Amino acid sequence: MRKFLSCLLIIFLLGSNIAFGAQKEVRVYVNGVNVYFADVKPYINSAGRTMVPMRKVFEEMGAKVDWIDKEKAAVYKLGGKEVKIRIGEKRALVNGKYVDIDSAAELKNARTLVPLRFISETLGATVKWDEKSWSVFITTSKEQPLMKTIEEIKNSSNLKTIYVDVGSIEDEEVQRGEKLYVDIMIMLPDVWGPSNVKPLEEQYRDAKKVLLHFVDEKTADEVIAYVRQKDTKRKELPFKSFYYGNWRIEAGGSLGNSPLIEVWVR
Repeated sequence: MRKFLSCLLIIFLLGSNIAFGAQKEVRVYVNGVNVYFADVKPYINSAGRTMVPMRKVFEEMGAKVDWIDKEKAAVYKLGGKEVKIRIGEKRALVNGKYVDIDSAAELKNARTLVPLRFISETLGATVKWDEKSWSVFITTSKEQPLMKTIEEIKNSSNLKTIYVDVGSIEDEEVQRGEKLYVDIMIMLPDVWGPSNVKPLEEQYRDAKKVLLHFVDEKTADEVIAYVRQKDTKRKELPFKSFYYGNWRIEAGGSLGNSPLIEVWVR
């Protein structure tokens, strides 16, 4: 029995180490732009709060960031707001008034890490968490990237070179990001027959026109460059996620099929 219990303890400890060691990297996007952290990375602490190196994130948001060494405190300003947070304290000074926070600021490798949601929201930003990609999306503007009307999207490809299926943005499931909004299919000649489709370059061009209703040109070009890799049905292209504002773009294609570009509301 003692040996049996010892084995169970070892298995439990090994399993715990694997679980804690396997934590994925947290990605942070500000207004659709992926923030790169060269040294200290964001992580989720034991309280389930996302901790981020504040200078990198908040300068991306347009805030001015300063460090007061004698107080071990970070100060950042944006618009009419000033926030001061001290290392180790579970409260922050917002425009001269203390506000409680649920995770204290930390100092790692000379970087100040702060709880992302509280600090972002004190600056008037919207913060969303995507479990699938372990990504945090921060939007600082009330003006979200919006689509044109459904008919405009359907007619955005004058040559009708691609297959576009459009849902209804009024659908509650779509608004919650649980339902596909737009499905764009690049029609490969060896799937549909060479005489039935337009040249791929025309299809890529018109697919980009549709994407530009949702994302900026840089993101649209990244998506198109990715799906270009699947130029025959004999290739498999794993689905990859791209993010911009309110939208999650999934692009890829399975063996024997044409590549798809899917636009989801998140």
